[in-house]
Amino acid sequence: MRVVAIANQKGGVGKTTTAVNLSAALAARQTRVLLIDLDPQGNATSSFGLHGLEGQSIYGALLGDDPVTAKVLPTRIEKLFIIPADLDLAGAEIEIARMDDHLTRLAQALRILREDETFDYVLLDCPPSLGILMTNALGCCRRTLHPDPVRIFCARRSGQDRSADRSHSRFRHQPPTRVGRNPDDDVRSPNESRARRWSRKCASTSANRFMRQSSRGPCG
Repeated sequence: MRVVAIANQKGGVGKTTTAVNLSAALAARQTRVLLIDLDPQGNATSSFGLHGLEGQSIYGALLGDDPVTAKVLPTRIEKLFIIPADLDLAGAEIEIARMDDHLTRLAQALRILREDETFDYVLLDCPPSLGILMTNALGCCRRTLHPDPVRIFCARRSGQDRSADRSHSRFRHQPPTRVGRNPDDDVRSPNESRARRWSRKCASTSANRFMRQSSRGPCG
């Protein structure tokens, strides 16, 4: 099972769009995909037409009260499943922080899925922050995707994301893969022009590497 976190602490950069479309694309390749919505706003959840689901998020599994398998719901897309989000996840930032193993709660919750090999891919749609939920995602994933519009503030946030990646690398087996996103809006400064060129090069190299690795099939 391959776990991929889509993360950037800045909001509005395309994390949920990337997570939803990538999960659908992987499912179209006849791989079993689980999308976990870790954002209390629940935009990935609403993308599949799911609304008003209470007690169905991964919140209970993070606290150890419920098995994660009880939270999995099917979607309208074959082979694509989701664990939806709800407002309870906002409380996880406080409750999980009090636990001794607060950085590995998500990894422990997903352990049963690894052992059973239920899914080929697990995609984590992270909230726009460096809080407990995102750090748990970084700690248990084997790959990270960072959607990066070519804007100076996004670049600064991405630098902080990379620092977070390094600080949680002891929980991972492989380094993160970064993917940049090129927006259609106009370039407004020389810095953004250089950032755009870098983003195109990064996106081409990293995306091709990710898809080559994915085509080899799921790994443990």
